[in-house]
Amino acid sequence: MDFTNRQLNIVSIVISHNKVSASKIRTQLPQPISIPILYIEINKLVYYKVLSKIGRGKLKAYVISPDYK
Repeated sequence: MDFTNRQLNIVSIVISHNKVSASKIRTQLPQPISIPILYIEINKLVYYKVLSKIGRGKLKAYVISPDYK
């Protein structure tokens, strides 16, 4: 799977913070991005087992998946 620059930026943000919310990811990205597009990108990374979701609702955050090498 080839990742886009945006997806690679998201992964690097999660790596640098260990556990991070979607809103924090959005503020850290170099280019502005809408919330729906951000969730599309994050959900792709979760689908490919790069990221894992932890928590629910307002406490939901993302971490690097244990399956990701």
